[in-house]
Amino acid sequence: MTNVICIGLAVSDLIYSVSELPDGEGKTHAHSLSQTGGGPAATAAVAVSRLGGKAKLIAPIGDDLVGDAIVKELREENVDVGGIRRLPGVSSPQSSITVDDVGSRMIVNYSDARLFREAAVPDRQELESADSVLVDVRWPEGAAAALRWASGRGVPAIVDFDAGFDQPDDLLAHASHIVFAENALVRLTSEADPRAALLSARRRTDAFLGVTLGDQGCLWLDNGDVEHLAAFDVDVIDTTGAGDVFHGAFAWAMASGNDEATSMRIASAAAALSCGGSGGRAGIPSGLELSRFLEANT
Repeated sequence: MTNVICIGLAVSDLIYSVSELPDGEGKTHAHSLSQTGGGPAATAAVAVSRLGGKAKLIAPIGDDLVGDAIVKELREENVDVGGIRRLPGVSSPQSSITVDDVGSRMIVNYSDARLFREAAVPDRQELESADSVLVDVRWPEGAAAALRWASGRGVPAIVDFDAGFDQPDDLLAHASHIVFAENALVRLTSEADPRAALLSARRRTDAFLGVTLGDQGCLWLDNGDVEHLAAFDVDVIDTTGAGDVFHGAFAWAMASGNDEATSMRIASAAAALSCGGSGGRAGIPSGLELSRFLEANT
């Protein structure tokens, strides 16, 4: 069984379903409300587990009731929670997510900065079983430590490069694979066109580079050429967490011995299927569901 270790953010999400996203001040009434776990690294770990891999999460959370709920849900998903750091006196991360009837979303997240300043970074013993390592950008010190270990061992060292991170040098230097969110890539390179942005990012790192584009599919570089994969056609209920599922599936596929192009296709399919459920995790497919979907969409 392939072993993927995910490092970064674990969150409790409150998801409000509305007819239309709010525009400015005022009151908006939700027609449904749900609560589920979230966070890039944590949702990626759930995706790995659902697909049939062995997933471990290393993340800092508070020693509070919200943290208890985060850990409980991850255990129910068969994610190894032995690497979670429980910090007393600090609130666990939480997000408020508003989703409209076409699946578009607005997210407000709160994460206490003390979580990432005070948590112990991953060490060799925690990482030595990994067939691939996946980090998000929310815990830069933890991510950098994990990437340095993975790159030194020749293990895929994968970055889920989202927006909101201003010091990318350590991640760029030690990553073997970087898959950007489109807005993060544009911000890093100041190139509005994602194709031009990927080529610009190539000047900063030798890592494999890709970018997710939502309903426009994804791009990646192959020997200097920009490759494109169109998005799979699915009925979208909620896009929350789709990027996190993409990265978890990509890390699982790479750990399973697939090449990058195949891994991008597997990740794109898993992310598309995840949009068929409400919340960031309900629609994550099993390995069998993913296999059948890919066979039907060859």
